[in-house]
Formats: sequence, structure tokens, C-alpha cells
Amino acid sequence: MSTSTTTGRRSRMPNPLPFLPELAVVGEGLHKALRNGVIPPVTIALLQPRAGRLLGSTYFTVRETAALRGLGEPEERVSDELHARASALHDDRAMWPLVMAIAHIGFFTPAARIAKPIPGMPPGRNYSA
Repeated sequence: MSTSTTTGRRSRMPNPLPFLPELAVVGEGLHKALRNGVIPPVTIALLQPRAGRLLGSTYFTVRETAALRGLGEPEERVSDELHARASALHDDRAMWPLVMAIAHIGFFTPAARIAKPIPGMPPGRNYSA
């Protein structure tokens, strides 16, 4: 059972890493695939909030939208319309890293939907103790 955090918000379940330490290796592999240089990091960052919305994850939508704002992206670039326009600009080689960006969010969606990490909290502090 999870306990409250200093913010008063709670995750449904505790951090999975003590139970599944291998998950850190899997997650890092996905992150590395996203940073292979084919797609600019800002394009991936713009795609990820959309993936969170598609998957119905408040945690990912809040986290990825906050990351974009933290990078100084203007509000009009943090939108669903941008994804539709951007996807028309990339060839097949470039589309696969975008697909992997969605897959990255998709991979962790069961954790986000079932364990309910705390929206707005960074990884490592997004679960109640």
C-alpha cells in the first residue's frame, strides 16, 4: 500500500524498480533508441504528450507537456495539430523513431494506468513510498 507524499498526492502502487530492477535496463534501451539522432529531440518531445493523450494517461500527458514547457516551447507547439503537421514531413526512416516514441509511452502505459504514478513528479519521485 502506498503512503502519501509531501504533495499530498498518491500513486496507486509503489515504485516498481525494487521489485523489477530489470525494468531500468529496458527503459534505458527505449530512451537510447529515441536518442539515435534521426529525429530531433524536440520533435520526439512534441509527439510524447500526444501519445499520453492517445493512451489515456494523465501522468504522461502532464509529464511530457511540462517537459515541453520547460524547454521553452510556445503553447501553440504543444498541441495535437502539430503532430498531424509534423508527421506529414517525415520519410519512412524518420517515422520509425517517432513510432518508437509512441511505443516508449505505450510500453509504460500499463504502469501509468494501473499504478497511477503521481502526475507532475519526475521519475524516481513519481510513486508513493
